[in-house]
Amino acid sequence: MRNYFSKKVFLQRRYQYQNLVFESYHAQTQDYELRREVCENGSFAFEGIFVDGEPYGISTWWACNNQLRMQGVRYKGERVGEWVIREENVPGTEIKDYGHFELITSMPVFVE
Repeated sequence: MRNYFSKKVFLQRRYQYQNLVFESYHAQTQDYELRREVCENGSFAFEGIFVDGEPYGISTWWACNNQLRMQGVRYKGERVGEWVIREENVPGTEIKDYGHFELITSMPVFVE
């Protein structure tokens, strides 16, 4: 694992067999972060925002061939609103509405 620091943002990277598999950009206090998981071929498998270890905001998953698998907004890990879902080897895209739109007004706001 390698850690880097630039002003107020820390970058943490994890490697497996010299391939990047995980990276996290976070505050010094680690109360919020942008987290990414990486496929063996270097493309992103996941990208999402976490606050105090809980997923908040937009989260995106890809297959390792860069095809979108799923994308939507989460509030403390709960799915909120409309999500785009694509099943592997199944044509088309499904839009699924999870509701709970009122949770969006409770999303954390960061002010410097």
